[in-house]
Amino acid sequence: MDTCRFVVLVLTLLCLSEGDIVFKSLFFRMPKLRMPTLPMKTLRNSSVEECAKSCAQETSFDCRSFDVDNILLTCRLHNHSLEDHTLSLIVSKNTDHYRTYFERLFNRLPNHILTFDHKSQIANVSVEQCARRCVLEMTFRCLGFDYELSSRKCWLTDLSPSGSHGLIPQAGVDYYERQSNGPLEYFLNFGYGSLRQLEGEQIYQKTVVGVSLVACAHLCLAENSFKCTSFDYLYEDESCYMSMYIAANVYGLMTSRADDKKIIHYEFIDRYLRSFYPTPYSAVLGHNDKTIVAVTPSACARKCLEETEFICRSFDYQVSEGTCLLSTKTGSDVGGLLSQGTSQVHHFEMKPHLGKNIDYK
Repeated sequence: MDTCRFVVLVLTLLCLSEGDIVFKSLFFRMPKLRMPTLPMKTLRNSSVEECAKSCAQETSFDCRSFDVDNILLTCRLHNHSLEDHTLSLIVSKNTDHYRTYFERLFNRLPNHILTFDHKSQIANVSVEQCARRCVLEMTFRCLGFDYELSSRKCWLTDLSPSGSHGLIPQAGVDYYERQSNGPLEYFLNFGYGSLRQLEGEQIYQKTVVGVSLVACAHLCLAENSFKCTSFDYLYEDESCYMSMYIAANVYGLMTSRADDKKIIHYEFIDRYLRSFYPTPYSAVLGHNDKTIVAVTPSACARKCLEETEFICRSFDYQVSEGTCLLSTKTGSDVGGLLSQGTSQVHHFEMKPHLGKNIDYK
């Protein structure tokens, strides 16, 4: 990896607070497999986290994957990955393979696009390769990308939801938003839609017109006359609709495009939900181990964190009925998440905690 690109990667990692840096979260585990090639470097008596950190910070070569021998506790760094398409992983009883997981630096919003005005188009690449190109892009500040799975096309952009004209529903294309450290990091972007109006209920407690998307997030966080848990942002007149309700309180979002308004919905991520990677409109349906009804997403996250009968690693949340589906599986365990289209089922995967003793009770 050249010096400039290494600096870009280091700055990316430094954008996270020190307590949040878990290097192994930047890699995707493929159990009982290993690379067929000789390693560029071997480390001994190394944990997975130490190995991941060494790979991420390697400067003498472009470290793209590593193998960990769980018996010998050795770590083998490679400048190749499975995505080279010229290599096939070998079955190995005691070894796990880890490839880069730059996707983790982005929030995925299925079936949406951000813009038709892209800075760069890359053909025949995977999502991971697209994410990697965005992170290491040197000619402009890449803030995200649109990705079409069927054609394997990647469109890089220097725009974000706060600097564009809104997200557009688009089947078969996913939008990946670069994670930020501003006020929007405290909210989950659910894309196009707004809170459902209920007869006899005042859904919005405050409306402010003529503000930016970032300012809207600031206002929601700073609100003290009520507990602001979500907001809808209308691009046409830059209006911010703040609410004490979330989608689960009103039986889901209104996603009809009959009036063609450009509006998006954000919900606050509390301390329980911040322990999970969210993927809206996706699920691991069919792999659920416990069902809990009539709870909020936050309560579902807490149930997963406090589960004692099995190791809860993720959950699906069905908005319309407030159903919480706990699972021992993640998307990588079942060959990927199942897209739910416009169906309001969302997936949350637990983040690694680097052995921290976190008491959520």
